[in-house]
Amino acid sequence: MRIDDGRRGPRRSRAGFTLLELVAGLAVLGALVVASVLGASAALSGVRLRAACVQLFSAFVRAREAAMAEGRTWEVRRVTERVIAVGPSGAPPVEEALPEGTRLASATAGGRVRFAVSGTADNATFVLESGAAEQRRVVVNQRGRVTLE
Repeated sequence: MRIDDGRRGPRRSRAGFTLLELVAGLAVLGALVVASVLGASAALSGVRLRAACVQLFSAFVRAREAAMAEGRTWEVRRVTERVIAVGPSGAPPVEEALPEGTRLASATAGGRVRFAVSGTADNATFVLESGAAEQRRVVVNQRGRVTLE
């Protein structure tokens, strides 16, 4: 026995999505993509800043060790806000570019640190900055000790 539900024709099951459901789903997906891109960009900026700090730190350490080993003064200096130069005083230095998206925001001691044969150095603080306005400092004290802050 068949019960009449008042509809004519065969029953149709609902398959697919309505336009409203598709638009809502795409909006949620778009918001997730934007949030992940912004998060990845901020994380990448932090990684680049850390890489720039390590690069500058190692340039100071290399210059100090070379000054003591070779028995002559070495220096690290700021060339531009994205380039540093490392080498013995009075000789052509080797220039190194900082990672993309980072820059030397400021430097004390005229942007130049000299390491003497004894390993001592000029006091200096170099401030590195990333595109996201994060800052880190690399500090050299008179004893030639280098620290990241």
